[in-house]
Amino acid sequence: MIDFDNITIKQAIAYYREAAVKRHENVSGHGFSWQAEAVKHLSIAHSLGMTGAVALLAVPNLGTLWLLAPIILFFGGLVLVLIGMRYAAAGYFDRASKITSLISNVDKLNVPGNEHAALKYAMQNIRSDPKDGQEKLDLGLYLAYSSGASLILGAISLVAIIVRHGI
Repeated sequence: MIDFDNITIKQAIAYYREAAVKRHENVSGHGFSWQAEAVKHLSIAHSLGMTGAVALLAVPNLGTLWLLAPIILFFGGLVLVLIGMRYAAAGYFDRASKITSLISNVDKLNVPGNEHAALKYAMQNIRSDPKDGQEKLDLGLYLAYSSGASLILGAISLVAIIVRHGI
């Protein structure tokens, strides 16, 4: 005779486990795509800004003091985005590690005779969104925004120098 209660419990455990695996893949993918896009775009923009500012060093009678602000802003923004990328990656890694730990715990609990405990653990822990790494994610986002602000300020100061000196 088939024990329908155990089949239902096993199916429920498999459902929660599969949901956790999909969440892990999703979190891991977001971490990589966020890093790649943020670093790529901000790094290119900061590098172009620094290149423009350094190219203006060749302009006679301009003086290097005028170009110090945009060079510092562009370089500082590049450093900020790289540090922010590191923190965001660490935050996503922490979150993915927590989900992996939850999956492992469900697998350890899911032994014959202990299915109810495994299902209870899965229902309580896998359905909730893990907050691990949130501080690192927030810091990475803040640093990316700061890098963007540095980019805008660098561009404004560079344009102001160009306009002021009629270049």
